[in-house]
Amino acid sequence: MNSAGPGFDLYAHQTAQPGADMVCPHCRGVAGVEPNAEFIFICKLCGGPRIPTPRGSNAADSSLPLLRNVDSLRKKRAAMKGLSYFGIAGLVMAAVIGLPVSIFSVTAAAVILAMFGGPAAGMTFYGRSQVAKLSQQISGSMDAAWSNTVSELMRSGTVKNATDLQRATNVDPQRAAHLFNLATVEFDIGSAHTGMRIEGAPVPLPEDPRFAALEARAAVEQQAEAEAAEAETNAATRGRVQ
Repeated sequence: MNSAGPGFDLYAHQTAQPGADMVCPHCRGVAGVEPNAEFIFICKLCGGPRIPTPRGSNAADSSLPLLRNVDSLRKKRAAMKGLSYFGIAGLVMAAVIGLPVSIFSVTAAAVILAMFGGPAAGMTFYGRSQVAKLSQQISGSMDAAWSNTVSELMRSGTVKNATDLQRATNVDPQRAAHLFNLATVEFDIGSAHTGMRIEGAPVPLPEDPRFAALEARAAVEQQAEAEAAEAETNAATRGRVQ
């Protein structure tokens, strides 16, 4: 308390108090975000996935359930990683105990490996399989969350191209182009009957030479199949004429 007012203002040194966009939807803490290789941006306090938007924008509100789901999956995946590591430790322990015992009794060593190594191997296999499954679910949910947010920014007129998206969310140019292209498809489908249009065409992504090689090989195969079919037809025609 002080004589100037009823209490101490934590944000007195700022021109404005932090907006809702600064509040983490997971821990409810007031903090910024930092880049992350998997989630693009995460909360500086709790590490939960977040999508930054321009101040005063509520474009990310529709994505909050998806982000909370991703955060839950992220924690489950961490638990499964711990389970797999525990299983690996159990396998190592079974080997450390079983190998010296095998010098004196192979049967005793086999019993030790079966008692400790079997469950440990099961935990390792289950944990790793769940990690892979959860990672796929996380990736799909994150794509959907970003797509929803970018679509809302498009509807509000804040984003009309990949450059606008880069400025609005602070993503790198290549990722902005990728996210803009993904959202453009859904946005075009959703606004097909509203007359709304997006400025400019979708930003082209870099061509992958592997796809070009596959397409070339497929074209050669299709041509060979067509020639073989034509030759077979010609042979059948000549046979009927003779």
